[in-house]
Amino acid sequence: MTLALKDLPACPEGMNQDATPWMIPDSQARWLEDFLLHRENEMTRRGPIIPKSGWPSSMTEKGIGLVATDDPSYTWKVACLHGTAASSKMSILNSTYSSITEIAWATSEGVFFDPAKRYKVATSGHLRGGSIIGVQNFAGQKGQTSVAHWGGAAKELYTTGTVSVSQDSTDVTMTTGTVSSDMIGMFLFAIIDLATSAGKNYIGQVASVNTGTNHLTLVDGALHAVTARAYKLRSIRPLERRVAKGTVTINKDGSTPKIVNGALTKFKRQMNDASATDKWVMFRADDMQLIGVVDTIASDIQLTLVSNSLLNCNKDEFVAINVKGDRTLQVADHNDFGWISATYAGRQWYANNPYSNKSQPNSASRVWFSDIFDPEALDHTADGDHIPIPSTKPPIRPITAMIGLPSCLAVFKENELYAIYGTDESNFSLKKVDVDDGALNPMVLQAYQDGVIFAGAHGIWFFDGQQCFDLTEDRMSDWYEKAMEGARSRTYGAWSMLYKDTYFLYSDKATPPTGPDRTDNTTNAESGTVADHLALSVRLDRRAFTTLTNFSFQGSVRSPNEETQGTIFLVNKLADSTPWALQGARFCSAADLFYSTGVDTVTTDLIVPVANQLGPNAFWESKRYDIGQPELKKRFKQLQMQYRLDSITGDFIASGLTGAGQTDYDNNYLSFATMVGFNELSVTSGGKWRLTRAANSSGAWKAAFQNKRLKFNKRSTHVGFKIQQSNKTGIKTLRIGPSALAYREMRPGRV
Repeated sequence: MTLALKDLPACPEGMNQDATPWMIPDSQARWLEDFLLHRENEMTRRGPIIPKSGWPSSMTEKGIGLVATDDPSYTWKVACLHGTAASSKMSILNSTYSSITEIAWATSEGVFFDPAKRYKVATSGHLRGGSIIGVQNFAGQKGQTSVAHWGGAAKELYTTGTVSVSQDSTDVTMTTGTVSSDMIGMFLFAIIDLATSAGKNYIGQVASVNTGTNHLTLVDGALHAVTARAYKLRSIRPLERRVAKGTVTINKDGSTPKIVNGALTKFKRQMNDASATDKWVMFRADDMQLIGVVDTIASDIQLTLVSNSLLNCNKDEFVAINVKGDRTLQVADHNDFGWISATYAGRQWYANNPYSNKSQPNSASRVWFSDIFDPEALDHTADGDHIPIPSTKPPIRPITAMIGLPSCLAVFKENELYAIYGTDESNFSLKKVDVDDGALNPMVLQAYQDGVIFAGAHGIWFFDGQQCFDLTEDRMSDWYEKAMEGARSRTYGAWSMLYKDTYFLYSDKATPPTGPDRTDNTTNAESGTVADHLALSVRLDRRAFTTLTNFSFQGSVRSPNEETQGTIFLVNKLADSTPWALQGARFCSAADLFYSTGVDTVTTDLIVPVANQLGPNAFWESKRYDIGQPELKKRFKQLQMQYRLDSITGDFIASGLTGAGQTDYDNNYLSFATMVGFNELSVTSGGKWRLTRAANSSGAWKAAFQNKRLKFNKRSTHVGFKIQQSNKTGIKTLRIGPSALAYREMRPGRV
């Protein structure tokens, strides 16, 4: 009887842990480790985890997260948050990503980034440019929650000389100082000329500089006029408490030019009494022209200015800014803003304020939306502009993440997802999405195709703004859910990354029920080594899962143009052997995982490091093939496979090699094992799949795909295979293409 062949694809649909080994489709595998599925018809071993070429590698402290934004000149800027038990810092890369400037984050405010603790980092765009960054430790402590606005600048502080600028002008004159391009994106503060405060007040953000005349140009007109005043330029600033509810009417030429009458305003409740702790300046919202300084507040609908109004207003929108106190602090750590932010419907949204009061309990489960004219003007009154997000079952749980989508604002809790629809406060509506899961934290969210991918305790999901789809369904759902039983969103960390239609997830605490089994019958073992963490990749167009080794990352950012800087992720490098001391945060490129070859140079800080942790360590366990005839016993004869295997040194040919070359050839190969029937145990073959080679047109030997065959004789209804690399240090690249399984039917025509 002739030998029959069964074509086998190169597992384009990834691994499947939910189906039994003999029920998995031919296009899926039982286990895939350190493979990426971005190429057609082949599995490619992931590239190395190495510091990004040209980027700094000098940080010596543990990074807790990455943040990024465009500065006013539309240069993409990146920064790393890190610190110690007594400090918090932000290392910002310059415009060429070749050096870093380290600034304090909030050490003076008592916020520290202790490397022994875990932190959640939430970022979103600010409607006026730059990025809002929120940080909270996993314990949710009030004193360790901070919010700041970063405009992309990379300079700690500049105070030389004085500045002068007219109200609403963008031209700032600096005396005796030296302007530089590093100031682009910095925030300008000065004591305003109006005798209202002894503090530093926010003037505006630097858009450009003129080094020839020592002039700064602001993004928007200056909020306040200053003349030859001392000042500060800072790269980050706290958000300001502002008021913009209702409209105002005043006649500067009438009999009461100091009286401001409001409609639907809340002067008394929002501004208090204009006392020693609160002093307000009012502007017309549409052009930010100065109206005047508030003196006394009579009621919610009437107040008096210090001097006659500078403008006539007739039911005009307004913005009032509190100018009492020092506004040059680095971050906000008070009860005005939630640390999770997003933009939707032309407004800035804030969630999870850890500060509650009697009138507004459970503030951590509310979202506030800003006024349409100002992203920092919030109505915090009891009947103000906020939406409570309930919990189906008590207690009322805090909001864990939030993102603005084209169709809605998605608001997540640990085990629930809500969506807010509408265009303004008159029609905002809340809807619970039909999914029994939520987001672990803000760092697991990735915007994708007008929707969002997120990881929860029960699965990895895609929400398109209307419906939620389980990416783990029928592939990894049961296994994933068991793995995440040990993860707690308020205790352990989880981070995500998106690049080339692949979603990456890392959880630093997990309990996977199984692991890759590299053993054979001599060990009498039936399960592989189970990790204490979880690292997955998901090819989104196929829902194809693979696992990853040595892949502990603490955040990622994506450049606006994926083909330039692409996606950058953060790892914390350990020494390569015991005691595995921390060597500091490192910037890495996701492109290296897809397009570079070689081995890792960074040992990442997995929760429990192990010896020889560096990778990649490719492993493939197939399904149990039955050739479409599960009831028929067959004689399996050989496996034929297209693959490419290259070594680090490039020594391909065994004949004539001696010394190091022969050792390289002998030590770097693929090991092959068979599994008969439904058994989990495997028998390792004595054969070795060697380095592949081919001669090019010049006659030179080069690494190339080759068609290899491994012969055996297995009588069974089902058979499966394992392929793994011989070591983790000498192999440069591994790619596996389509295969074919040869067999003969036994006793044809009979079962």
